[in-house]
Amino acid sequence: MIGSLATDPNWAFFQKYDGRRLISEITQDGRTTAKFYGRDGKKVQGPERLQRLFKRLPTGHYIIDGELMSDGVLRVFDAPQVAVGGVTIVNEGNPYSERIQVLSGLCSTLWGKDKAIQLAPRATDAEHKLVFFNWLKDHDAEGIIARQMDAPYLPGVRSKSSIKIKFTQSVDCFVLRIGEDGKNNLVLGVYDKLGKDRHVVEIGKVSALTGDGPSAKVGTVLDVQYLSFSEEGHLLQPVNPRLKTDKAATDCLIDQLKPLDQKEVEVYGT
Repeated sequence: MIGSLATDPNWAFFQKYDGRRLISEITQDGRTTAKFYGRDGKKVQGPERLQRLFKRLPTGHYIIDGELMSDGVLRVFDAPQVAVGGVTIVNEGNPYSERIQVLSGLCSTLWGKDKAIQLAPRATDAEHKLVFFNWLKDHDAEGIIARQMDAPYLPGVRSKSSIKIKFTQSVDCFVLRIGEDGKNNLVLGVYDKLGKDRHVVEIGKVSALTGDGPSAKVGTVLDVQYLSFSEEGHLLQPVNPRLKTDKAATDCLIDQLKPLDQKEVEVYGT
């Protein structure tokens, strides 16, 4: 799969970050108004520093999509709405190649010397994509996002225009039960598919004493690392549960645990 994506000029590779999803909606009309939303579309609190940096934008309306990192840096990867002085430059229907070009211009022009807002690194030509992929893998990055350059912005839906490829073995799952058999553990589950007729699939247990385990509750979404996935349908040696506050339990699907060439693609940009 990597080879075909690398040689296809309609796909670009971006570095994947494990931050908190942050969609910023900014209105600049003499004063700056910024609203922030999470992956689920609900309003969240945004850093005050970003509010100040958005004041540099020209009069207009903007929506900027990115990941807020633990160090306060916003890694941006999409601009589904840029309208300057009443003129729409790009919107959700424009191809990703045009949206990312506009976003790149905003970043270099307005925030080039400020590290708080940074464009996610990307590679677009075949040779660069393979070098980029191997470099990230060799330097213990979490993974890449392959994005289809002619695709529109599709918020809130799964799409084959954006593929998430993790270098580490990890799964997004949720807590079904706590302390089974009198032990300090978390029983983990995922759904078999999207939709109302979905069913829960139990995939194993992880210690509640490591990582964010002590803070977990029934229904909590976790990112859990593991060695492999057995034919019987259980995680082998799951460790280091980490809280995932920007993802719903209904988005945790069993296809994460299939080999890459057998699984459905996962959405990152929505």
